[in-house]
Amino acid sequence: MIRRPPRSTLDRSSAASDVYKRQVQLRQRVNHKRTIYYLEQIILKHGMHSKTINVKEMPDGIDFFFANKSHAVIFNDFLHSQIISKVRQSKQLVSADLSSNNYNYKNTYYIEVAPVCREDLVFIPPKLQKELGGSSAICLISKMTSMIHLLDPIKRKTYSIDSESYWSHEFKSICTREHLSEFIIINIEPSDYKAARMATHTSRIDESANYSYADVELQRISDFGVNDNRVFATTHLGNVLKIDDRVLCYEIASLNCQEIEGLTKELPDLIIVKKKRMRKRANQKRIWKLKQIEKEPMEDTKVNKKLEERNEKDYEEFLEELEENPELRSKIDLYRVPLQLTM
Repeated sequence: MIRRPPRSTLDRSSAASDVYKRQVQLRQRVNHKRTIYYLEQIILKHGMHSKTINVKEMPDGIDFFFANKSHAVIFNDFLHSQIISKVRQSKQLVSADLSSNNYNYKNTYYIEVAPVCREDLVFIPPKLQKELGGSSAICLISKMTSMIHLLDPIKRKTYSIDSESYWSHEFKSICTREHLSEFIIINIEPSDYKAARMATHTSRIDESANYSYADVELQRISDFGVNDNRVFATTHLGNVLKIDDRVLCYEIASLNCQEIEGLTKELPDLIIVKKKRMRKRANQKRIWKLKQIEKEPMEDTKVNKKLEERNEKDYEEFLEELEENPELRSKIDLYRVPLQLTM
């Protein structure tokens, strides 16, 4: 007598419900969440969160859960199209019914955003320098979208790097916002040199950039009124800066970076990144606000307490970035704060 084998079911995670078997993990390996906050607003603007069944906050990103695999795929493709990123897909067996030959898998899509951000100073690898037609060793990231827009502060050219080119060379930041120093403009004169956009690989030239160059004399804020130490630099912000304006700069001369050792003679002492925005009065509130996706908090309460202050700081910096960048504001939805009438 031949006996039919008993029904056998594999279950590697009894707690794993069917509704959590499709997951998209959004991550960026940097020490802030400004880019994640920006992507959250893009998701809200396009309603891409409508198919999620749960959203979970993570220290370096967000996890999105879907009931349908096709919804997770569409969401994954949308995020990948919005910013320089790469995607890894994994499939894990959750359960199997051997008698009916049915297998259930957990599908996870891991989206890793490029670990560089707007206003970062990056080192361009020699091979990529050649592909760009002979760019400088350092460039400033002027914009981050589905392309990385670079400004060459030495040769005064602008470039656009697509996702394939970035991950082929994967350059890193050598200076971030934490390295910015504050200076005051003593004198400024327009430069005769106009922004050059011609290069060997014209397809990589960013034609959308429109900068006005100027020669600037500056002094460190801490030295102002104390000594007469001056620094001279060239800036791409000649159309927005004037005498007595405060600017935030990267001090290349004092930078300790292995990648640019031996290149100090070719590099400027100072790179002006942006005009410093004067902060509002403490009692002055914004007339607009943002919506946020409802998220499940992280499980580790100790981690929550440590990250809470950092996240609040990152979110405030993101709001300030929106205030000073009209192009960034145009890509997301702002909501007016109702006026409160005093009786």
